[in-house]
Amino acid sequence: MTSSDADNTKQDNGKSEASLFEAISHDTRIRALFLLRNNALGFSKLKHELGIKSSGNLQHHLGKLGILIELNEGLYTLSDHGREAIMAIEAVRSMQKRKKSGRIIITMVYAFSLYVASMNVPFLMGTVDANTPIMALGTSLIASIIFYLAWPFVMSRYEKKQAESKS
Repeated sequence: MTSSDADNTKQDNGKSEASLFEAISHDTRIRALFLLRNNALGFSKLKHELGIKSSGNLQHHLGKLGILIELNEGLYTLSDHGREAIMAIEAVRSMQKRKKSGRIIITMVYAFSLYVASMNVPFLMGTVDANTPIMALGTSLIASIIFYLAWPFVMSRYEKKQAESKS
């Protein structure tokens, strides 16, 4: 294989990968893939199930799905590539769920730690009164909400710095 052949292969791979990502970059097309996962559907049934009013709109989405679907005897089905695309989408969804649950757990640990600290400081200073638990709970709740909401911003900055330090 010459170097120009290798360059053409790389360019073709990039185009096919780009078209795959374009195919699954719209919610309607993802829903269509999942509808076709276990059922072969005709055009009208697919249009109805997706809640699309325009036949042209559905035709556009089906065209974008390209090699992910097949048309057999008037029924749309998933191709092997379509099944692989669904597995990739599910992997991304699973990763997102794990990240979100990790974020929630860390926030809960943070809230509990902050509550304990808010209770211990007045206790150690001898200034505990009837309002101390309420103030400690309020403080930890507000700080935890801020912590939870700031998490994506902080993590993206952290990941960016990590990437910069590796390069």
